[in-house]
Formats: sequence, structure tokens, C-alpha cells
Amino acid sequence: MTQGCARWRDDLAAFVLGALDGEDRAAMKRHLADCPACRAAYQELVPVRDWLTRTRRHLVTCRECRAYYQDLVYPQFAPRW
Repeated sequence: MTQGCARWRDDLAAFVLGALDGEDRAAMKRHLADCPACRAAYQELVPVRDWLTRTRRHLVTCRECRAYYQDLVYPQFAPRW
């Protein structure tokens, strides 16, 4: 990303996660079509989004992994799980 792209930085993550709507989403699409640097940053975030999606789906079905994740991320609550 270039310095001129600073205003897009925060919205890029939201766009990757599907959290932009309406004109914001359309503006991001236009910007990505014209900006190779932001397009490259977007392409780097897509695998992270996909991994998070797969992880979330797995945690829904795997109690053991979910417990491990909860203990890892929220150690202060571990005794309560």
C-alpha cells in the first residue's frame, strides 16, 4: 500500500471479512481494481479469512479443540469451562 492508500487500510480488513456494505463496498472494489498495492494486501488477507472460517467451523463441532482454544485465549476463565 502506498501513503495515498492510508484511508483504505482500515476498510480493507472489513472488506475481506464481508463487513462493508453499499457505497463503501463499491468504493473498495473500485479502489482494488485500480491499486495493485492494495490488491496485493487484499490477496494476502484472503487466506487468513479462509483459515479463520475453517477454524470457526471446526470449533463448533470439536469440543476438545474448543476447550483448548478457550483455555488458550481466555486463561482467566479456564477453571470455569
